[in-house]
Amino acid sequence: MTQIGNTVRRMVHSLSKGCALSVALCVGLVTGPAAYTQILYGTLTGTVRDASGATVPNAKVEALDTSRGAIRIANSDSDGTYRITDLVPGNYKITISAPNFASFITDNLPIDANTVQRLDAKLGAGTLTQTVAVNTAPALLQTERSDVQAQLTQTQLQNIPAISSERKNFQALYKLVPGATMPTENNSAAGNPPRAMTSNVNGQSSQENNTSIDGVINSYP
Repeated sequence: MTQIGNTVRRMVHSLSKGCALSVALCVGLVTGPAAYTQILYGTLTGTVRDASGATVPNAKVEALDTSRGAIRIANSDSDGTYRITDLVPGNYKITISAPNFASFITDNLPIDANTVQRLDAKLGAGTLTQTVAVNTAPALLQTERSDVQAQLTQTQLQNIPAISSERKNFQALYKLVPGATMPTENNSAAGNPPRAMTSNVNGQSSQENNTSIDGVINSYP
């Protein structure tokens, strides 16, 4: 069960003001505190190769957040693989370069919270820059992770269905997630005074559910 309390009331109050809120509903095994905070950010990974298909080690990968101007830099390892974590969701300009190779540039690459975006690069010889256009629509399949997730819009958050006995409850958002059953209030009011709601997601036990606010777990056993 999830404790609602004053924090959730503040959340509902914020929603009424039109503030954006990200809700991530994860099913599966989660290990360590860092895994919980990861839901706020996205990850970029890929492999850098040359025209022959050989990997390019120590290639420089620069991720520019086009809306904020923040830059994150990483280098490919001996296998040509790079990985940049803790990226704020948004659109990024990715520049991949290496000595004696043409730069590889991708504009408007979308990075979403709690997702792993893959971008492989093939560097041609010379000094010319290769620019790749990317459709900003989300990928149909996420191939880097096995979990199933749902992204909710601000409009959906502002119009939470009122199916709780305590008026609006953010856990009613389970109703909008594919694979989730209708949220219900388990136990009596004496055993569940905040009237927390629960749901079975994709056939998993409701005991596997976890609710967090800004990466911090908000629950009690």
